[in-house]
Amino acid sequence: MRKFTFRWAMVPAMVLAIQTHAAVLIYEGFDYSSGGINWSDINGGTGFDSGGWAPPVSYTATIVSGLDFSDYDDNYSNGNALLFQTGGTGNARNANRGVNVNSSGTVWGSYLFNLSSDTGSNEEFRTSFDGSARLLANVSGGTNFSGVSINNSDANEAASAFTPPVGTTYLYIGKWEDTGGTSDLDTGTMWILSAANYDAIKAGGITEAELNATNSGTATAIGSWGGITDTASFDFDFRRYQGTIDELKYGSEIGDLFTAIPEPSSLSLIGLALGTVYVVRLKKK
Repeated sequence: MRKFTFRWAMVPAMVLAIQTHAAVLIYEGFDYSSGGINWSDINGGTGFDSGGWAPPVSYTATIVSGLDFSDYDDNYSNGNALLFQTGGTGNARNANRGVNVNSSGTVWGSYLFNLSSDTGSNEEFRTSFDGSARLLANVSGGTNFSGVSINNSDANEAASAFTPPVGTTYLYIGKWEDTGGTSDLDTGTMWILSAANYDAIKAGGITEAELNATNSGTATAIGSWGGITDTASFDFDFRRYQGTIDELKYGSEIGDLFTAIPEPSSLSLIGLALGTVYVVRLKKK
């Protein structure tokens, strides 16, 4: 009986070993009722202050169906997304919301993004903590270049040669080293994944080496990166830009952004373990 109990206990242990990942520091899935919404009512998620977003001038917020991105939306998404639109052509800037967590050292971040309009005229969509550790800046038609960049200031900006087309969803991933430190020689890296890129590397969990080998665009900037602190705010920085964002996540490890999907070989091992349990149980009968 002890052998049966031991072998039975091995099965969930194996499954847990495959799926284990650390806790997400900041998360917003925009899982609110569909339709127009006040920015101040976008007040859920993890790692944020209880209040909602301070609204940008002239930009409206609409909750829409979650972005479709291979099986990512099935595995990780809560179902809805945020569409932001402007009624004008001015520099409507900065929707921001306070955070209530502290983190330094290495920080990872990711989100899905779909560009819905492209004026090609000095436009930007940025995400940042108090203006530092920016990911997805100047997506196209920017003053400094056309493309996607990672930076901690306009003077310290590294651009990818890739410009995402209108109407296509991409997964944007960033990694910042030594955030909150004093050195100005630390690395920030961004990767842009298409659905095909994601499908090629998703099995077994995504690694940094796989991101380097398989992406639609990447960029690396050297600088000093601000940390995540409970006195900071998380910012959306808009300029003549419209799009949809979904599944905003930040953590201290790449595993915070993904739950590992077992390789076929892992699934075979689980099946073998279950079969062993079944045989042993029959013998006990």
